Amino acid sequence: MPECDLSDPECRLAVVDYAPYTRMPVHDHATLGLAIVLRGTVEETVGRTTEQAGAAGLVIKPPGTLHSNRFGPTGARLLSLEFRRSRAEELVSADALRRWRWLHDPAVLRLAAGALHRVSVLAPAAERGDALLSGLLELLAGETQRGDGRRPPIWLCAVRDRLHAEYMGPCPVRELAREAGVHPVHLARVFRQHFGASVTRYLRAVRIRAAASRLGEPGTRIAEVAAAAGFTDQSHLCRAFRAAVGVPPSNYRALVRAG
Repeated sequence: MPECDLSDPECRLAVVDYAPYTRMPVHDHATLGLAIVLRGTVEETVGRTTEQAGAAGLVIKPPGTLHSNRFGPTGARLLSLEFRRSRAEELVSADALRRWRWLHDPAVLRLAAGALHRVSVLAPAAERGDALLSGLLELLAGETQRGDGRRPPIWLCAVRDRLHAEYMGPCPVRELAREAGVHPVHLARVFRQHFGASVTRYLRAVRIRAAASRLGEPGTRIAEVAAAAGFTDQSHLCRAFRAAVGVPPSNYRALVRAG
């Protein structure tokens, strides 16, 4: 499990690689941990809850969170930020950091790219960690304002699941609504209420996450990544990726692979 550790007494920022099919039994950490999946897949279980995450997945783990992990067939590369006990006790007073949870949002990749760039220019560890934490807290604050706290209806979950399963092809709202048995306008309104984005924007986010994961794999061409992620061509991917992540796919690939 090679890692690039750039730390100070208060925090550690590291790029960590996990081999394919690695399993980690139940364990915990004395630190407050935040990790962003840069490529590959990870499954994490806390109690009876299991989360699966690919690129752009962000996990928050307060100190003492008992969890187990399993990594996918291509392994995974994570950007990990950990705060030592003294700083962790100060930070977990923030509502956003009090409980274990996963967030899946391409905006996370923008923060990861910024942190990886700071590593490449050897910015001080405290500066890198604080900048990444500040961005994550801002993102989490916006996330808590979405929805009304209610669970999405079953039919809406089916729509979301189809977007994840069939993101490489077209998923027109009218067709999704017809299969769900609701009016397209109703689908659009309820989808935005629960997931904080339009169907089109949500689908684009799924495609960007898929592209980001493949960009981290060796031997992949950007044109191939674009086709596999459901974009019409390389230019389409580049425009969408840069708008979401802040850097073009080629730059992101270089940052992630250099780690």
